[in-house]
This record gives sequence, structure tokens and C-alpha cells, in this order.
Amino acid sequence: MKNAFVETSNYRRFTSALTRLDDRGAEEACMVVVDGKPGLGKTATMSRWTTQTGSIYLRAQKGWDYSWFIQEILAELSITNVPNRKRDRFRLVIERLDDLGTSAALEGRPFSLVIDEADLISSKPEVMEGIRGISDLKFLPTILVGMGKLRDHLRRFPQIESRAPNKVEFLPATLDDARDLITGLCQVPVAPGRRMPERMVGRLAPRDPRPRHQGVQHRQGRQDQPFGDLHPAAPRHRGRALAARDAGYP
Repeated sequence: MKNAFVETSNYRRFTSALTRLDDRGAEEACMVVVDGKPGLGKTATMSRWTTQTGSIYLRAQKGWDYSWFIQEILAELSITNVPNRKRDRFRLVIERLDDLGTSAALEGRPFSLVIDEADLISSKPEVMEGIRGISDLKFLPTILVGMGKLRDHLRRFPQIESRAPNKVEFLPATLDDARDLITGLCQVPVAPGRRMPERMVGRLAPRDPRPRHQGVQHRQGRQDQPFGDLHPAAPRHRGRALAARDAGYP
């Protein structure tokens, strides 16, 4: 199998949501929510996006509080000389993100902050307000990635939920996605599937559920005599008794 990334319909809908940010009415409405069941390619898509754009990727942890969240961003931004005061740490984060966003704009590429596993922090007001503060100050596109609880939790924070009008639900692969995945990942060409010939369809009809010997006996009896003369409930020994009497045995 090839080590490649295939752009599926989920990926295209995700990039379309980011493109719509350019036409947003309110500048602060720059958040995008990406959710869906596990195994549908959300994390792989985010990895692809951050690699292509040089965006910042964070993976939330269950124990995150505001300080841990800021510390993770500082580490991702390669800032080692971290001040003690919370306010100064926040200022460093904003300045560094602004520099990266400006460089990306000059190079003509998008730039964003991606927070994966956001379900784990989406119910924590202090962390969510910190994310909103970063996004608002520089109108930085911020992508929150999670599963079923993310949207429900955001409804508890109207000021944050209103900043995420673009929501993308990752869905199971379509038939076209399956074809693209086979073409893009298989090292050996795979022939397209063919429809079954009409003459073969009848062969897939359900079989007689009775045991094979019963079906044969029933078909033989139907050939020898009319259906009304059959007596399936008669004892089996009756036929043997009649044969013995006709042969002259007592």
C-alpha cells in the first residue's frame, strides 16, 4: 500500500469551510468546528492540513487547564524563555502567532490554529475563553476538532458558539471515496467491479430449506402421483407392511 493521502469528500468539505471564512461577515467569526465519529479521518486530515500550511497543531488532554494550554502553545511555538507572569506568557503567544500569520499571508498560504480532541476541554470555561481570546485578538482561524459532545458543549458558551458558524461533520466514505482510495493507495491496479449478468441472478435464489433427501423424495412423489394423493403424515412402516402382505408373508 502506498504511503499517500487521498483527498476524500470529507477533506474537500473541510477546505471549503475554511475558504468560506474569507467571506464571513463578522471578523471574529473565524472558528471552524470539525466533528464526527472515530475512524473517519479527522486527525489524518488535520495532520495533512498543518503539514501543508505550517499551521499550529495541538492535541488537547483531559487534564488541561488554562496554564497547561498556554504552556503547550509556547512549546509548539518553540518559545523556551518563558516568563513567570501569566499575562506575559499570553502576550508572547499572541506575538508569535501574529508573526507566523503575517509570514503565511506574504507567502500566499493559509495559517490556522488546530486543536484536536477538543471534546476534552470544550466544557471548561477558562480554557475555552483563552482560545476565544487568542482567536479574537488576531482574527486567527481556529479549528476545533472533536466528536459528538463538542457541539453540545459549545452551546453553553454563546460568545464562542457564535464565532463558529462553519461546522463540518465527517461522514463515512462514499462510493466515489472508495474508488479514489483504491486508486490512490493500492500499488497494484484494481479492475473496476462488474455488474452480475442477468442470467446469473436467478442462481442466487434461496434454496429449499428442507434437508436434501426430503426435497428429493417430495419431487419424486410429485412426478409419480398427483399432489392430492400424497399422504406425508402416514407412517413409514405402512408401505413396508403392504409390500410384505403382497409377497405372501404373514
